[in-house]
Amino acid sequence: MSTTGRSTESPAADDLAASIDSAAFVRIVAAPTGDAVAAAGLLGRACRERAIGLQVSVAPRDDRATEADLTLAVGCRRADRAIGLDGPASPVAARVARALDSTPDAALAAVGPRLAGEGGDDPSPGIAGPTGDPVDDLAHSTLLRGPWSGDPGAVETRCADLAIDPATADADAICRLAGAAAIEAVDDRPPAAGAAVTAAIGTTDAGPFASIGGLADVLDVLAQERPGGATTLALGGRVPDAIEEWREHATRAHRALDDATTGRYDGLSVRRLDASAPVGTVARLAVRYETREPLVLVIADDRVAIASRSAEIDAGRCLGRASDSTDVIGNGTRAIGLTDADADAADLIASVREVAA
Repeated sequence: MSTTGRSTESPAADDLAASIDSAAFVRIVAAPTGDAVAAAGLLGRACRERAIGLQVSVAPRDDRATEADLTLAVGCRRADRAIGLDGPASPVAARVARALDSTPDAALAAVGPRLAGEGGDDPSPGIAGPTGDPVDDLAHSTLLRGPWSGDPGAVETRCADLAIDPATADADAICRLAGAAAIEAVDDRPPAAGAAVTAAIGTTDAGPFASIGGLADVLDVLAQERPGGATTLALGGRVPDAIEEWREHATRAHRALDDATTGRYDGLSVRRLDASAPVGTVARLAVRYETREPLVLVIADDRVAIASRSAEIDAGRCLGRASDSTDVIGNGTRAIGLTDADADAADLIASVREVAA
């Protein structure tokens, strides 16, 4: 059942902080995105510092019902109060945390803008990946899309073309590789790619990861693949196999885009994928690097995702209104839905086009 009809309030940071501070138990429901989980982690850390009871869950896969004095949705409309409906949630959560006299983790606060395709103030140009290995980070980035995506061997070949040895590359060499990758990521791509690529450049350390972009990338993958691991990471814990999960997910996403059946309509681009493809990541990559249309619909068996280039076209509401049989979780720029496996794809496409018009 679609949940997009709910009337949801987006409270101011000070008002929300006051509500949290007065609660004995807070329940946070996050969308399955890195931004939403990062925001939930910032709020959760602030709650812990004030000894406020807390439950963090990721919907829809982990949408547990627990009584709470305050239920807050992050990046979705699963509660009467929500943040991150019309833009990145993590900076909003950071402001709420500061209003609670907590010092928010700067890297977590930057996750939302990075996943939204916004660059940062990183002082060291490079590949914004989690490992610090230029081949690994470039081949498996889901912030970038280029001819080497999903293929470490292709990255090694590109390094050889540039006379760069990845094992001994210094800062200047990494900068040259990053520059070449950025050019190739925007070459013959839609204008949106030029803005999106800035989020994949920069190597400021982010705790256990080599860059803020790398943290954002891994969190977004875990939010879709293993929500419990994503919340553990956002709350300050360690997830030992997170990097391997990221590599595998990124490889599947880029291969799915390579092999997708594509349809183009006025204002809408459609990608049909195999059942196992990560629809959320594919939708995000496609709307930035693969099409000039402002809206992308990804269909894979009983899972669908929709991504828009800006919150002016509300992806979550669009998908929810297009199909009453689809359970939608998401916000203005990206939404993921679980739908009836027997649902007719042509009907869904027609409905999305009608709603988005």
